[in-house]
Amino acid sequence: MGETRCRMAAILLIEDDEALAYALSSSLEEVGHHVTTALDGWSALRTLDTDVRIDLLLTDLLMPAGHPHGLALAQMARQKRLDLQIILMTGHPELRRQVDGFKILLKPVRAKFVIDEIAATLTNPQR
Repeated sequence: MGETRCRMAAILLIEDDEALAYALSSSLEEVGHHVTTALDGWSALRTLDTDVRIDLLLTDLLMPAGHPHGLALAQMARQKRLDLQIILMTGHPELRRQVDGFKILLKPVRAKFVIDEIAATLTNPQR
């Protein structure tokens, strides 16, 4: 029915906006993904230090003061899990110039768009 089909993925979603985190995780789970949500960088790092399966990291770039920002999280995650796919999100278009080598989505994002981008990333992995 027009839905993008891709394999089910284990996704670590890092988003400090609780409402957006809930909405995105619900939408991703509706299409079959397993989502672990972290509301800050430290929680995300603790999750990455476990043996929990994570296929894709979906993270906001800006985090609360005192927490690693999304780009640092992406770089640390890639060191811990070499094959991890990463998508960054930001509501600040000017930050796109500071991010090299990662797919970045501009917020506000529609859930369908995020789902399609995840499917594309999982179908054609980037490194």
